[in-house]
Amino acid sequence: MNTLPTLSTTATSASSVAGSPYAITASGAVNANYTISYVPGTLTVTPASLTIIADNQTKVYGAAVPALTASYAGFVNGDTPLSLTTSPTLSTTATPASSVAGSSYP
Repeated sequence: MNTLPTLSTTATSASSVAGSPYAITASGAVNANYTISYVPGTLTVTPASLTIIADNQTKVYGAAVPALTASYAGFVNGDTPLSLTTSPTLSTTATPASSVAGSSYP
């Protein structure tokens, strides 16, 4: 090959799953011994994995159930919990009267 092909796509590291697939094009290769044709390809963006972890909580018998919180692992491109279309629902079967003998509660 006298001149290697140039490959390009409009996809970036911030390209969304919703916009996928993105075209990949080739052009510019030169070699006098070949008639060169190009067939476009596609780049498919798949969802990143996001793990939502219910944080462990502790309460004293008779006290109110503490606010339930979660931690997140896997956000990319500056996304945060505020980026979620629907926030996770956090719940427990524990009540202020839950006994110590019944620990640990989901």
